[in-house]
Amino acid sequence: MGLFYNIYLCYLLVFVSSLKLTAGLSLYEKVQLLETNYDEIKGNLECKILNLETKVSTLEEKITELVEKVELQESKITAQESRITAQESQITDQESKITAQGSKITAQESKITAQGSKITAHESKITAQGSKITAQESKITTHESRITAQESQITAQESQITAQESKITAQGSKITAQGSKITAQESKITAQGSKITAHESKITAQDSLITVLKNQLENATKSVPNSVDVIDRQQVGNNPIYRTCHEINEANPSLDSGIHWIDPDGKGIGDDAISVYCNMTSGSTSIFHDLTDTKTDVGHCAERGCYSRKINYNVTNRQIASLIGLSFECHQSIKYDCIGAPLQFNGVDFSWWDDRNGDAQYFWSGSNTSKHICQCGIDRNCVESHAMCNCDSVFQKPLNDSGVITDKSILPITRLHFGRTMLSSSSGVYTLGPLECSGKVEVKRLPSSCEDLWRMGHIFSGFHTVMGDKNLDIVYCDFTKSPDQQKFQTWIGHSDVKSFPTYFFVQKNTSFNRTKIPIPFEVEQLNTGGAMDLPSGKFTAPRMGTYFFSFSGVVNFPSTLTASRAALSIGLYSKGKRIALGYVEKANSDVQFSPVTLQSTLNLKKGDQIWLQITAMSAGVHLFDSNYYYTHFTGWLLEEEIFSQ
Repeated sequence: MGLFYNIYLCYLLVFVSSLKLTAGLSLYEKVQLLETNYDEIKGNLECKILNLETKVSTLEEKITELVEKVELQESKITAQESRITAQESQITDQESKITAQGSKITAQESKITAQGSKITAHESKITAQGSKITAQESKITTHESRITAQESQITAQESQITAQESKITAQGSKITAQGSKITAQESKITAQGSKITAHESKITAQDSLITVLKNQLENATKSVPNSVDVIDRQQVGNNPIYRTCHEINEANPSLDSGIHWIDPDGKGIGDDAISVYCNMTSGSTSIFHDLTDTKTDVGHCAERGCYSRKINYNVTNRQIASLIGLSFECHQSIKYDCIGAPLQFNGVDFSWWDDRNGDAQYFWSGSNTSKHICQCGIDRNCVESHAMCNCDSVFQKPLNDSGVITDKSILPITRLHFGRTMLSSSSGVYTLGPLECSGKVEVKRLPSSCEDLWRMGHIFSGFHTVMGDKNLDIVYCDFTKSPDQQKFQTWIGHSDVKSFPTYFFVQKNTSFNRTKIPIPFEVEQLNTGGAMDLPSGKFTAPRMGTYFFSFSGVVNFPSTLTASRAALSIGLYSKGKRIALGYVEKANSDVQFSPVTLQSTLNLKKGDQIWLQITAMSAGVHLFDSNYYYTHFTGWLLEEEIFSQ
């Protein structure tokens, strides 16, 4: 309606304008003019109306499209609102769960708070303060914006403080270095003081011993009997010489700890009786040396073992070996105080000790003779996790390694070697304890050897009956010798006797192509006596006697030869010399497996070693093997030379 109303007004205005223009014309002319104008105006208006209708249609189409788009967007918005509503529902559920969990936590916290309040009055105060803190948290939240602004200022101040701390740290390092120097000097002073104290203690002990001996001499002089027989009876009846402090303690538990006389290798035979320290609480025997419990500085030097010191014991090696053989356990303590003085550096051992056989040992605690290690390495608590000893650390500060050697088969320590103490700041000080043995090796069965008889207390050499594998055997025991000496025991009245049954049969399950090294074996079918060591491939004769050995294997030749002939030879070796040889060769070009064998009967001494090795081998040739076990090595003791041992 609005549109047609506007058209009507326009038409009326045009009509009125036409009336004004026809003023002064006749009525007919006016009518004619009006009709003409009316037609023109009508045509113009109709055109305009048509254009307007077209525009209206276009606008209506656009409006329709806009309405459709709006409806589409509304549907999308509705879908999104549905999703949002669902998510809000999920969030509401989660919040409900969280609220429930929070309620549970709050309840648990209330219980904990209640329990805490019961524990101590101090905790009650803390709980009350906590409540106040909780009330103040809302206030703190309002101040967080202010705190954030202040944090930037604090950060700037922290930067300044960090710079100052760096300066302080640098000064601290200088102070630490000076402190280390002072500590080193104090250690040297302490070591000198310890030496003086040790010397004073030794002098005091010697004075006490002299006084005791004087008193004993005076008492003995006053009570000397007239008859030699009476003297002998008194010595045997009232003053027997025991072999260990353990035996003294068993015989007379009321005796005090101190210096006592014992004769480990037997009364009246072997070496003279020895004076030792007996701990009557534990029954242990201690043998002293010239550096017992004395701190000794190794000085400054750079090379491996450049400091070397022999340890001198106040008893004979025979008596030491006898004491160890009679005792259930023996040990010796050692401590090394160090500053920049590693025992091992970059895999090189700069320090070690010699055992009673003179062999070098690189472990400093326990009984693991296979590697360099200290007690902290055993406990896995060294100052550096990758190090096996504290003193191996790169830290230039006072450290120490303390340990107890427990492998009695190699004790005592006979020499100490130290090195790599060349820096002026380096320091190495060791303290070696006495050899201490305790307990008793019990023979809880019928004696089966002269050593069992010796442990039981027999001292008279001669023929004795011992328990053999199947029946009683007669042996000759020479108790003037120690158990580890030759001819201590001799079998009597037997031929083809094997005091140590020995036979083995080993195999390989992998091919082998290396020359001039012992052939190792992987499979053990039989190894009675344990004389054959598979990883090293070496057999060690446990007794002097006649042995038989046999070897067989398969050699693989390649299909293509670089020479007209190919060959492989295997030798049987003893003491580094070849004593037998097996050889095989081929000349054609076909792939070929050929057997190689050798046998030998040998007279060996105790400790002699036998092994196999490839002496020569052409290119591409190798000793073949697999899980079918083509390589065999066997041997046994044919006859033992009893009387020669």
